[in-house]
Amino acid sequence: MGSPAEQTPVESMIRLAIDDPKFKVICGDDLYLLDKEETAKRCAYFGFACFVPHATRRHDRGTMNIPSKHQQYIPALVHYIRAGQYSGPIHSAEDAPAEEEFTDPTILQVQSEDESILRFFPEFRNAFLIRGEAALKACRIVVMHETFQPATRIDSIQGLDHTDGIFHCRPENLPRAIQTQFLEFIWEIKTRDPTYTDDPVFHAMMHRTAQRYLMPDLQAAIARVFRGGAKPWNNTAHPLNGCFLYAAKKIWGNPFLWVDEGMDRLLVDALVGVMAGNWGWLRHEEEVVKMADERRYRRLFERVRRVAEESWRRWGEERLVRMGLVEASRNGMW
Repeated sequence: MGSPAEQTPVESMIRLAIDDPKFKVICGDDLYLLDKEETAKRCAYFGFACFVPHATRRHDRGTMNIPSKHQQYIPALVHYIRAGQYSGPIHSAEDAPAEEEFTDPTILQVQSEDESILRFFPEFRNAFLIRGEAALKACRIVVMHETFQPATRIDSIQGLDHTDGIFHCRPENLPRAIQTQFLEFIWEIKTRDPTYTDDPVFHAMMHRTAQRYLMPDLQAAIARVFRGGAKPWNNTAHPLNGCFLYAAKKIWGNPFLWVDEGMDRLLVDALVGVMAGNWGWLRHEEEVVKMADERRYRRLFERVRRVAEESWRRWGEERLVRMGLVEASRNGMW
């Protein structure tokens, strides 16, 4: 680029943009000052605007104005640009969500002496407690299953104890068809990452924001957090703000997710994984049954069923049976 006296007006504007190390993002009443180099690395859209003045109609030199309707998503986007991390909404100290409350009094105690099960769930040796909606859903997997016989009463589910209100379950006493679905769901509960937020609608809309501003790495991070943090048993069909099914509709209905087979598909895969892991009880929910009957969601539910059934098969034919045979061999039983 020539000396200041020799520069064209466009070159002069670019030089001014480069000389100012900060890039301003304005959304509603919020103002964020971002380092241009970091911004350009993590956000192609903002990076283009950083160094090419007037690149967009909402951009003035060194400033990006974002419509206020996106205001709730921009703090998380800015945090990702600054720190390279995403875990969900960014809350102020006053607005931080309260710890999970168990509004449902149900308690399920799971215990096992089966070594093939204890290999995957060592916490079952000394009793593993599940509370609230998760406990209720686990019990529904048993009592709503097609092979459940209420007349004979399966020994491992004793019903409600009127003294302490606790359900008791020994997974090895369950019929294999029920056992595999039960263990798959407990695995989902066990593998939730406490550092990830359970906010499926926010993640779904945040993913659209990442698409809009050309941030594929953020899209991948959102899919990972969605898969590791989702707890649909807490908010299957609650009001829209936290409803898992509403998030599922937003994800599956996003027209941009079908453009290619790259990052855009990761969130769909995460959604299918979460639903498959919870399919043992989800398939009995009235709202889920209604959604599955809608033509536009048939492909989604076909994938969910296929993934769920494959995972149940692995529990039944590979994990538990194989471990059971190994233990039997060690004990000289065959």
